Amino acid sequence: MYENPLPTVLACGGLIDPKWKSMGSANVVAAAEAAMVASDAASDAAAQIGYAGGANACGVERAVARASVLLPSLSPLPPASLLASRKLKLAHVNELRARPNYLAALLAANLTAPLQPANDENRIGPRRLYLNLGARGTRDASSSLFESYPDAAHWEHHAFEADANFNAAWAAAAKADPRIHHHNVAVWNKDTTLTFGLRKSASHVVEGTGGASGVFGKDRKVKLEHEVVAVDLARWLKAHARDEDFVLVKMDIEGAEMVVLPALITSGAACLIDELYLECHTGDSSDIAKGRTYADCIGLLTALRGVGTASHLWF
Repeated sequence: MYENPLPTVLACGGLIDPKWKSMGSANVVAAAEAAMVASDAASDAAAQIGYAGGANACGVERAVARASVLLPSLSPLPPASLLASRKLKLAHVNELRARPNYLAALLAANLTAPLQPANDENRIGPRRLYLNLGARGTRDASSSLFESYPDAAHWEHHAFEADANFNAAWAAAAKADPRIHHHNVAVWNKDTTLTFGLRKSASHVVEGTGGASGVFGKDRKVKLEHEVVAVDLARWLKAHARDEDFVLVKMDIEGAEMVVLPALITSGAACLIDELYLECHTGDSSDIAKGRTYADCIGLLTALRGVGTASHLWF
């Protein structure tokens, strides 16, 4: 690794809106330093899953190799004031959609391999994987997030949704579209069983289950609790994705990101994710993740950018 990767990490992770930066540059530097540590840890872990260097390397090496494409694809991380305005949130999402397509830019720069001509059943070489984490219903706008990317007809869409109320709709969608693979499970930092709280919207893991502490708080909107199977997302990625694949992730898991993302970084599995859209839940933005703040979201996104994952705040 580089002796002092802080400037590179700041370049990739420190694209902070001036209003946020004015709230205290120490927050940016602290997040960058955390990313530097996470990058080293992820690089060590990634050595166990076959990374050898270059554009597909883990950590700062990957960020440096892809910097000419990575930096233009990143949006500034907005100030906390955006959380209070639905209008500003929608404007931010629209701005994200208008930014350069990251996969197309990587292909144009020869920083990732194109798909090989083959039948999908016998495809060799790189694949395109979309992990729709917290998929909800089939008509959710995020279900088509990958459709604007190159070779959309040949992607695999893995929809993870713990709420069984959506099972029938996803089963019908998968029958009609062979790209879809439905997983009626939660994602977590280990394989386990979790207590899941059901509510009209934003059903989520219950505080105290699965080792969650100081994340969710007491949610009075939960009307019913039941047990759900949870999969270790880092293990799943290592088993199903390869370094030559392009992996796009949308993560809207109602606070569980505070548990899942640190595990992805320290395990090296984050190096298998090329691009990630994160809806981050905090005590100052919702009634779910009461134990965490927007600064935690900035730290997570900065750490992900520091290991070369193009990461964006999503709503």
